[in-house]
Amino acid sequence: MPLARAPVCSATKAAVRSFTVSLRRQLAGSSVQVVELVPPVVRTDLHRHLSEPPPMAMELDAFVAAAMRGLDAGREEVTVGLAHALRVGARVAPARFLAQVNRG
Repeated sequence: MPLARAPVCSATKAAVRSFTVSLRRQLAGSSVQVVELVPPVVRTDLHRHLSEPPPMAMELDAFVAAAMRGLDAGREEVTVGLAHALRVGARVAPARFLAQVNRG
């Protein structure tokens, strides 16, 4: 989901998604599994310069546990926490969801 306040981050995530889907298709039938892990905002030291952690940031331990469940299940795409809601919203009502995510 493109975020107006973070265009570079949004563009690189879109590029990684495209690369992952293409690579998975290219390697289909081989012994290589290409997995896409889509995290939400996770509370880490990357946010240490902020006075408060980002709103709704997921705790690191909870993220790791959820990611491992998805990987253990053998899924090709593992979306965790709010990242899952973003992906669903982007598919169901892209224009409305884009406007909602980028308001304010």
